[in-house]
Amino acid sequence: MFSLPLPYGLELLVALLTIIFISYKYSTRNYDYWKKRGIPYADPSPIVGNFLDVFTFRSTIGNCLEKLYKRFTTPYFGIFVLNKPYLVIKNPELIRSVLITDFNYFRDRNTAADETCDPIVSQFLFFMKYPEWKPLRAKVTPVFTTAKIKNMLGLINEAAEEMKVYIETILHEDSVEAKEVCAKYTTDVIATCAFGIKSHSFQHKDAEFRVIGRKMFEFNFRNAFCQSCYFMAPSLVKSLKFSFFDRSIYKFTREVFWATLEERKKTNKKRNDIIDVINQIRQNSSSNDEIKFEGDRVVAQAVMFYAAGFETTSGAMSFALYELCLQPTIQNKVREEIRSVLSQHGSITYEALQELKYMDMDANTTHTAQKT
Repeated sequence: MFSLPLPYGLELLVALLTIIFISYKYSTRNYDYWKKRGIPYADPSPIVGNFLDVFTFRSTIGNCLEKLYKRFTTPYFGIFVLNKPYLVIKNPELIRSVLITDFNYFRDRNTAADETCDPIVSQFLFFMKYPEWKPLRAKVTPVFTTAKIKNMLGLINEAAEEMKVYIETILHEDSVEAKEVCAKYTTDVIATCAFGIKSHSFQHKDAEFRVIGRKMFEFNFRNAFCQSCYFMAPSLVKSLKFSFFDRSIYKFTREVFWATLEERKKTNKKRNDIIDVINQIRQNSSSNDEIKFEGDRVVAQAVMFYAAGFETTSGAMSFALYELCLQPTIQNKVREEIRSVLSQHGSITYEALQELKYMDMDANTTHTAQKT
Protein backbone atom coordinates (compact mmCIF):
# COMPACT_ATOMS: atom_id res chain seq x y z
CA MET A 1 0.00 0.00 0.00
CA PHE A 2 1.38 3.41 -0.93
CA SER A 3 0.28 6.99 -1.50
CA LEU A 4 1.29 9.39 -4.25
CA PRO A 5 3.32 12.42 -3.29
CA LEU A 6 1.01 15.36 -2.64
CA PRO A 7 1.77 17.27 -5.85
CA TYR A 8 1.04 14.22 -8.03
CA GLY A 9 -2.08 13.44 -5.99
CA LEU A 10 -3.33 16.98 -6.53
CA GLU A 11 -2.54 16.78 -10.24
CA LEU A 12 -4.52 13.55 -10.50
CA LEU A 13 -7.44 15.07 -8.61
CA VAL A 14 -7.43 18.19 -10.77
CA ALA A 15 -7.27 16.06 -13.93
CA LEU A 16 -10.17 13.90 -12.71
CA LEU A 17 -12.30 16.92 -11.78
CA THR A 18 -11.50 18.51 -15.13
CA ILE A 19 -12.62 15.38 -17.00
CA ILE A 20 -15.84 15.24 -14.95
CA PHE A 21 -16.51 18.94 -15.57
CA ILE A 22 -15.88 18.68 -19.33
CA SER A 23 -18.06 15.53 -19.54
CA TYR A 24 -20.85 17.30 -17.66
CA LYS A 25 -20.71 20.42 -19.86
CA TYR A 26 -20.54 18.34 -23.04
CA SER A 27 -23.47 16.11 -22.06
CA THR A 28 -25.66 19.06 -21.06
CA ARG A 29 -24.75 21.43 -23.89
CA ASN A 30 -28.13 21.01 -25.60
CA TYR A 31 -30.32 20.99 -22.51
CA ASP A 32 -31.63 24.50 -23.16
CA TYR A 33 -32.82 23.50 -26.65
CA TRP A 34 -36.54 23.29 -25.84
CA LYS A 35 -36.45 26.21 -23.40
CA LYS A 36 -35.13 28.53 -26.13
CA ARG A 37 -38.03 27.49 -28.38
CA GLY A 38 -40.76 27.82 -25.76
CA ILE A 39 -41.59 24.11 -25.86
CA PRO A 40 -42.63 22.41 -22.60
CA TYR A 41 -40.10 19.73 -21.72
CA ALA A 42 -39.10 17.23 -19.07
CA ASP A 43 -36.05 18.27 -17.03
CA PRO A 44 -33.18 15.97 -18.02
CA SER A 45 -30.42 14.42 -15.93
CA PRO A 46 -26.76 14.85 -16.95
CA ILE A 47 -25.48 12.35 -19.54
CA VAL A 48 -28.63 10.15 -19.71
CA GLY A 49 -31.25 12.83 -20.39
CA ASN A 50 -34.76 11.67 -19.44
CA PHE A 51 -33.94 7.97 -19.52
CA LEU A 52 -32.07 7.26 -16.30
CA ASP A 53 -34.47 4.42 -15.41
CA VAL A 54 -33.93 2.82 -18.82
CA PHE A 55 -30.13 2.95 -18.62
CA THR A 56 -30.22 1.51 -15.10
CA PHE A 57 -32.62 -1.26 -16.29
CA ARG A 58 -35.39 -0.22 -13.89
CA SER A 59 -37.84 0.49 -16.71
CA THR A 60 -38.43 -0.30 -20.37
CA ILE A 61 -38.34 2.41 -23.04
CA GLY A 62 -42.11 2.08 -23.45
CA ASN A 63 -42.89 2.47 -19.75
CA CYS A 64 -40.54 5.42 -19.46
CA LEU A 65 -42.18 7.19 -22.40
CA GLU A 66 -45.61 6.43 -20.95
CA LYS A 67 -44.74 8.18 -17.69
CA LEU A 68 -43.43 11.20 -19.57
CA TYR A 69 -46.51 11.21 -21.82
CA LYS A 70 -48.88 11.37 -18.84
CA ARG A 71 -47.03 14.30 -17.29
CA PHE A 72 -48.00 16.70 -20.07
CA THR A 73 -51.41 17.92 -21.21
CA THR A 74 -49.97 19.93 -24.10
CA PRO A 75 -50.20 18.75 -27.76
CA TYR A 76 -46.46 18.02 -27.69
CA PHE A 77 -43.47 18.18 -25.38
CA GLY A 78 -39.70 17.86 -25.53
CA ILE A 79 -37.45 15.16 -24.10
CA PHE A 80 -33.75 14.34 -24.26
CA VAL A 81 -32.22 11.00 -25.17
CA LEU A 82 -28.70 11.36 -23.80
CA ASN A 83 -27.95 14.93 -24.96
CA LYS A 84 -30.12 14.85 -28.07
CA PRO A 85 -33.50 16.68 -28.15
CA TYR A 86 -36.62 14.82 -29.36
CA LEU A 87 -40.18 16.03 -29.76
CA VAL A 88 -43.01 13.79 -28.55
CA ILE A 89 -46.34 14.53 -30.27
CA LYS A 90 -49.67 13.78 -28.61
CA ASN A 91 -52.16 15.60 -30.83
CA PRO A 92 -53.80 13.19 -33.36
CA GLU A 93 -53.90 15.78 -36.14
CA LEU A 94 -50.19 16.56 -35.78
CA ILE A 95 -49.43 12.84 -35.72
CA ARG A 96 -51.45 12.43 -38.92
CA SER A 97 -49.43 15.22 -40.56
CA VAL A 98 -46.12 13.64 -39.60
CA LEU A 99 -47.11 10.13 -40.72
CA ILE A 100 -49.05 11.03 -43.87
CA THR A 101 -49.08 14.64 -45.13
CA ASP A 102 -45.45 15.45 -44.32
CA PHE A 103 -44.13 11.90 -44.53
CA ASN A 104 -41.35 12.89 -46.94
CA TYR A 105 -39.76 14.94 -44.16
CA PHE A 106 -40.07 12.19 -41.52
CA ARG A 107 -39.32 9.01 -43.45
CA ASP A 108 -36.71 7.39 -41.23
CA ARG A 109 -36.86 6.16 -37.65
CA ASN A 110 -33.98 7.10 -35.40
CA THR A 111 -32.73 3.54 -35.04
CA ALA A 112 -29.47 1.87 -35.91
CA ALA A 113 -29.57 0.08 -39.27
CA ASP A 114 -26.06 -1.01 -40.20
CA GLU A 115 -25.51 -4.24 -42.15
CA THR A 116 -21.98 -4.58 -40.73
CA CYS A 117 -23.43 -4.63 -37.19
CA ASP A 118 -26.49 -6.75 -37.83
CA PRO A 119 -27.10 -8.12 -41.36
CA ILE A 120 -30.55 -9.46 -40.41
CA VAL A 121 -32.26 -6.80 -38.27
CA SER A 122 -30.91 -4.03 -40.52
CA GLN A 123 -33.16 -5.53 -43.24
CA PHE A 124 -36.33 -5.36 -41.11
CA LEU A 125 -38.81 -2.85 -42.52
CA PHE A 126 -38.96 -1.26 -39.06
CA PHE A 127 -35.22 -0.47 -39.13
CA MET A 128 -34.51 0.11 -42.82
CA LYS A 129 -33.84 3.62 -44.07
CA TYR A 130 -35.14 5.45 -47.11
CA PRO A 131 -34.82 4.94 -50.08
CA GLU A 132 -34.28 1.13 -49.70
CA TRP A 133 -37.27 0.93 -47.39
CA LYS A 134 -39.84 1.85 -50.05
CA PRO A 135 -39.20 -0.87 -52.69
CA LEU A 136 -38.76 -3.54 -50.00
CA ARG A 137 -42.09 -2.56 -48.46
CA ALA A 138 -43.72 -2.91 -51.87
CA LYS A 139 -42.29 -6.43 -52.18
CA VAL A 140 -43.13 -7.59 -48.65
CA THR A 141 -46.64 -6.10 -48.33
CA PRO A 142 -48.28 -9.01 -50.26
CA VAL A 143 -47.20 -11.37 -47.47
CA PHE A 144 -49.69 -9.77 -45.09
CA THR A 145 -52.80 -9.44 -47.24
CA THR A 146 -56.11 -10.80 -45.93
CA ALA A 147 -56.11 -13.51 -48.60
CA LYS A 148 -52.64 -14.74 -47.60
CA ILE A 149 -53.52 -14.80 -43.89
CA LYS A 150 -56.75 -16.60 -44.74
CA ASN A 151 -54.77 -19.29 -46.57
CA MET A 152 -52.66 -19.86 -43.46
CA LEU A 153 -55.65 -20.41 -41.17
CA GLY A 154 -55.41 -24.19 -41.57
CA LEU A 155 -51.82 -24.11 -40.29
CA ILE A 156 -52.90 -21.92 -37.37
CA ASN A 157 -55.71 -24.34 -36.50
CA GLU A 158 -53.27 -27.26 -36.46
CA ALA A 159 -51.21 -25.45 -33.82
CA ALA A 160 -54.41 -24.74 -31.89
CA GLU A 161 -55.27 -28.45 -31.87
CA GLU A 162 -51.88 -29.24 -30.35
CA MET A 163 -52.49 -26.59 -27.71
CA LYS A 164 -55.90 -28.10 -26.94
CA VAL A 165 -54.36 -31.54 -26.38
CA TYR A 166 -51.67 -30.00 -24.17
CA ILE A 167 -54.19 -28.10 -22.02
CA GLU A 168 -56.20 -31.29 -21.51
CA THR A 169 -53.08 -32.99 -20.12
CA ILE A 170 -52.34 -30.22 -17.57
CA LEU A 171 -55.89 -29.65 -16.28
CA HIS A 172 -55.12 -31.65 -13.12
CA GLU A 173 -52.30 -29.29 -12.12
CA ASP A 174 -52.87 -26.73 -9.34
CA SER A 175 -51.85 -23.80 -11.52
CA VAL A 176 -50.98 -23.15 -15.14
CA GLU A 177 -48.67 -20.43 -16.42
CA ALA A 178 -50.86 -18.87 -19.12
CA LYS A 179 -48.01 -16.79 -20.57
CA GLU A 180 -45.95 -19.93 -21.26
CA VAL A 181 -48.93 -21.72 -22.86
CA CYS A 182 -49.53 -18.70 -25.12
CA ALA A 183 -45.80 -18.47 -25.92
CA LYS A 184 -45.71 -22.13 -26.97
CA TYR A 185 -48.75 -21.58 -29.19
CA THR A 186 -47.42 -18.46 -30.92
CA THR A 187 -44.06 -20.19 -31.38
CA ASP A 188 -45.74 -23.11 -33.13
CA VAL A 189 -47.87 -20.80 -35.31
CA ILE A 190 -44.94 -18.65 -36.44
CA ALA A 191 -42.63 -21.63 -36.94
CA THR A 192 -45.14 -23.30 -39.26
CA CYS A 193 -46.23 -20.10 -41.06
CA ALA A 194 -42.88 -18.30 -41.38
CA PHE A 195 -40.38 -21.18 -41.51
CA GLY A 196 -42.51 -24.03 -42.82
CA ILE A 197 -41.76 -26.48 -40.02
CA LYS A 198 -43.56 -27.83 -36.97
CA SER A 199 -41.69 -26.85 -33.82
CA HIS A 200 -43.70 -29.10 -31.43
CA SER A 201 -43.32 -26.69 -28.50
CA PHE A 202 -46.11 -28.43 -26.57
CA GLN A 203 -44.44 -31.83 -26.83
CA HIS A 204 -40.92 -30.68 -25.97
CA LYS A 205 -40.13 -28.17 -23.22
CA ASP A 206 -36.88 -27.11 -24.89
CA ALA A 207 -37.99 -27.26 -28.51
CA GLU A 208 -35.46 -25.37 -30.64
CA PHE A 209 -37.83 -22.61 -31.73
CA ARG A 210 -39.01 -22.10 -28.15
CA VAL A 211 -35.41 -21.75 -26.98
CA ILE A 212 -34.80 -19.18 -29.73
CA GLY A 213 -37.89 -17.24 -28.66
CA ARG A 214 -36.62 -17.09 -25.08
CA LYS A 215 -33.22 -15.92 -26.29
CA MET A 216 -34.79 -13.12 -28.29
CA PHE A 217 -36.76 -11.57 -25.47
CA GLU A 218 -35.38 -12.75 -22.14
CA PHE A 219 -34.37 -9.89 -19.87
CA ASN A 220 -30.61 -9.97 -19.40
CA PHE A 221 -27.87 -7.38 -19.46
CA ARG A 222 -26.84 -8.14 -23.02
CA ASN A 223 -30.33 -7.81 -24.50
CA ALA A 224 -31.30 -4.81 -22.38
CA PHE A 225 -28.16 -2.84 -23.19
CA CYS A 226 -27.75 -3.68 -26.88
CA GLN A 227 -31.42 -3.36 -27.80
CA SER A 228 -31.78 -0.08 -25.91
CA CYS A 229 -28.76 1.29 -27.77
CA TYR A 230 -30.40 0.46 -31.13
CA PHE A 231 -33.18 2.92 -30.28
CA MET A 232 -31.38 5.45 -28.11
CA ALA A 233 -27.69 5.44 -29.06
CA PRO A 234 -27.33 4.39 -32.74
CA SER A 235 -23.83 5.85 -32.97
CA LEU A 236 -22.70 3.56 -30.12
CA VAL A 237 -24.07 0.55 -32.01
CA LYS A 238 -21.98 1.41 -35.06
CA SER A 239 -18.86 2.04 -32.99
CA LEU A 240 -19.03 -1.18 -30.97
CA LYS A 241 -20.68 -3.38 -33.65
CA PHE A 242 -23.60 -4.56 -31.50
CA SER A 243 -26.10 -7.01 -32.97
CA PHE A 244 -29.74 -6.53 -31.95
CA PHE A 245 -30.24 -10.21 -31.07
CA ASP A 246 -27.71 -12.83 -30.03
CA ARG A 247 -25.89 -13.97 -33.17
CA SER A 248 -26.70 -17.63 -32.49
CA ILE A 249 -30.33 -16.76 -33.33
CA TYR A 250 -29.30 -15.72 -36.84
CA LYS A 251 -27.27 -18.87 -37.35
CA PHE A 252 -30.26 -21.03 -36.45
CA THR A 253 -32.86 -19.09 -38.47
CA ARG A 254 -30.63 -18.95 -41.56
CA GLU A 255 -30.08 -22.71 -41.51
CA VAL A 256 -33.78 -23.48 -40.99
CA PHE A 257 -34.97 -21.01 -43.62
CA TRP A 258 -32.63 -22.09 -46.42
CA ALA A 259 -33.10 -25.79 -45.62
CA THR A 260 -36.88 -25.39 -45.87
CA LEU A 261 -36.61 -23.41 -49.10
CA GLU A 262 -34.33 -26.05 -50.61
CA GLU A 263 -36.78 -28.77 -49.58
CA ARG A 264 -39.63 -26.90 -51.29
CA LYS A 265 -37.62 -26.72 -54.51
CA LYS A 266 -36.96 -30.45 -54.48
CA THR A 267 -40.49 -31.57 -53.64
CA ASN A 268 -42.39 -28.69 -55.29
CA LYS A 269 -44.60 -28.72 -52.19
CA LYS A 270 -46.96 -25.80 -51.49
CA ARG A 271 -48.26 -24.90 -48.01
CA ASN A 272 -49.56 -21.36 -48.67
CA ASP A 273 -47.26 -20.11 -45.92
CA ILE A 274 -44.83 -17.21 -45.79
CA ILE A 275 -42.02 -19.34 -47.22
CA ASP A 276 -44.09 -19.86 -50.38
CA VAL A 277 -44.89 -16.14 -50.65
CA ILE A 278 -41.26 -15.10 -50.12
CA ASN A 279 -40.11 -17.68 -52.66
CA GLN A 280 -42.62 -16.28 -55.15
CA ILE A 281 -41.29 -12.76 -54.55
CA ARG A 282 -37.74 -14.02 -55.21
CA GLN A 283 -38.79 -15.72 -58.44
CA ASN A 284 -40.58 -12.59 -59.65
CA SER A 285 -37.57 -10.37 -58.94
CA SER A 286 -35.46 -9.10 -61.82
CA SER A 287 -32.15 -7.35 -62.35
CA ASN A 288 -34.05 -4.10 -62.97
CA ASP A 289 -35.49 -4.00 -59.45
CA GLU A 290 -34.46 -1.08 -57.24
CA ILE A 291 -33.15 -3.48 -54.60
CA LYS A 292 -32.03 -7.10 -54.75
CA PHE A 293 -34.21 -9.53 -52.84
CA GLU A 294 -31.63 -12.13 -51.91
CA GLY A 295 -29.40 -13.45 -49.13
CA ASP A 296 -30.00 -12.16 -45.61
CA ARG A 297 -32.59 -9.71 -46.89
CA VAL A 298 -34.82 -12.69 -47.67
CA VAL A 299 -34.16 -14.44 -44.35
CA ALA A 300 -34.79 -11.19 -42.48
CA GLN A 301 -38.44 -11.10 -43.55
CA ALA A 302 -39.14 -14.46 -41.89
CA VAL A 303 -37.18 -13.46 -38.78
CA MET A 304 -39.07 -10.16 -38.67
CA PHE A 305 -42.37 -12.03 -38.73
CA TYR A 306 -41.13 -14.16 -35.82
CA ALA A 307 -39.74 -11.25 -33.80
CA ALA A 308 -42.76 -9.00 -34.36
CA GLY A 309 -45.42 -11.65 -33.86
CA PHE A 310 -44.13 -13.96 -31.15
CA GLU A 311 -43.86 -11.88 -27.97
CA THR A 312 -46.54 -9.33 -28.89
CA THR A 313 -49.17 -11.96 -29.63
CA SER A 314 -48.41 -14.21 -26.67
CA GLY A 315 -48.42 -11.19 -24.36
CA ALA A 316 -51.76 -9.93 -25.69
CA MET A 317 -53.29 -13.41 -25.38
CA SER A 318 -52.14 -13.92 -21.79
CA PHE A 319 -53.36 -10.48 -20.72
CA ALA A 320 -56.72 -11.14 -22.41
CA LEU A 321 -57.05 -14.44 -20.55
CA TYR A 322 -56.20 -12.69 -17.29
CA GLU A 323 -58.88 -10.04 -17.84
CA LEU A 324 -61.45 -12.70 -18.76
CA CYS A 325 -60.69 -14.47 -15.47
CA LEU A 326 -61.47 -11.24 -13.63
CA GLN A 327 -64.76 -10.81 -15.54
CA PRO A 328 -66.63 -14.16 -15.47
CA THR A 329 -69.79 -12.59 -16.95
CA ILE A 330 -67.90 -11.40 -20.03
CA GLN A 331 -66.03 -14.72 -20.16
CA ASN A 332 -69.30 -16.67 -20.30
CA LYS A 333 -70.67 -14.42 -23.05
CA VAL A 334 -67.53 -14.91 -25.14
CA ARG A 335 -67.66 -18.68 -24.60
CA GLU A 336 -71.31 -18.89 -25.61
CA GLU A 337 -70.71 -16.82 -28.73
CA ILE A 338 -67.83 -19.09 -29.78
CA ARG A 339 -69.94 -22.19 -29.22
CA SER A 340 -72.81 -20.70 -31.20
CA VAL A 341 -70.58 -19.78 -34.17
CA LEU A 342 -68.82 -23.15 -34.11
CA SER A 343 -72.17 -24.97 -34.19
CA GLN A 344 -72.93 -23.17 -37.47
CA HIS A 345 -69.53 -23.51 -39.15
CA GLY A 346 -68.23 -26.73 -37.59
CA SER A 347 -64.70 -25.34 -37.16
CA ILE A 348 -62.73 -22.11 -36.93
CA THR A 349 -62.84 -20.65 -40.41
CA TYR A 350 -62.14 -17.13 -41.61
CA GLU A 351 -65.87 -16.57 -42.05
CA ALA A 352 -66.54 -17.85 -38.53
CA LEU A 353 -64.05 -15.37 -37.09
CA GLN A 354 -65.88 -12.49 -38.77
CA GLU A 355 -69.07 -13.47 -36.90
CA LEU A 356 -67.48 -13.21 -33.43
CA LYS A 357 -68.84 -9.70 -32.90
CA TYR A 358 -68.85 -9.72 -29.10
CA MET A 359 -65.31 -11.07 -28.84
CA ASP A 360 -64.14 -8.34 -31.21
CA MET A 361 -65.53 -5.51 -29.03
CA ASP A 362 -63.11 -3.12 -27.33
CA ALA A 363 -63.36 -2.30 -23.61
CA ASN A 364 -65.62 0.75 -24.04
CA THR A 365 -68.04 -1.06 -26.33
CA THR A 366 -68.15 -4.06 -24.00
CA HIS A 367 -68.93 -1.82 -21.04
CA THR A 368 -71.79 -0.19 -22.97
CA ALA A 369 -73.12 -3.61 -24.03
CA GLN A 370 -73.12 -4.75 -20.40
CA LYS A 371 -75.21 -1.73 -19.38
CA THR A 372 -77.79 -2.31 -22.08
